[in-house]
Amino acid sequence: MDRPQTGSTRHLHVPLLLLLLLLLLLDHLTLTRAAERMRRKGFKNRKPTITKLTLTPGVAKLGETLVLTCQANSGAGRDTPAMIYWLANNQFIEEAYVDGRVAEREQRSWTRKERLMVRKSLKFTRMIPEDFGVNFTCIVMTPKGTSWKNITLGSSES
Repeated sequence: MDRPQTGSTRHLHVPLLLLLLLLLLLDHLTLTRAAERMRRKGFKNRKPTITKLTLTPGVAKLGETLVLTCQANSGAGRDTPAMIYWLANNQFIEEAYVDGRVAEREQRSWTRKERLMVRKSLKFTRMIPEDFGVNFTCIVMTPKGTSWKNITLGSSES
């Protein structure tokens, strides 16, 4: 049996490696230009901050649905990773509410004034007495730091 010549295989890899190096160089130049543009505008990466916690509807009622929404400024540009999530009494929502009655919605992200903004909601399909008095914590994390805010739901019914 004839074996393929190793020299010809080696020649095929050279153009692919050159193409890969060229793509990496272009990517680096693009990111460098974007970073320089942001520096000229006075942009600095900062620790994330939670800007808004909202309840929809504005009052928690037994038997009703409720959505808690947490919104944060990541303190960084759109290319910086940011993660936002909820805890209930220091437990992940999936662990605290294994029945799925309370669940996190998908994280939403957008850019405002060249800063990455993130939002995540917590949906209660039906409020029960045990939900009141639970310490809910919204946490946002980036490479520059972590921020959190707590909210404890009170019943609107006496």
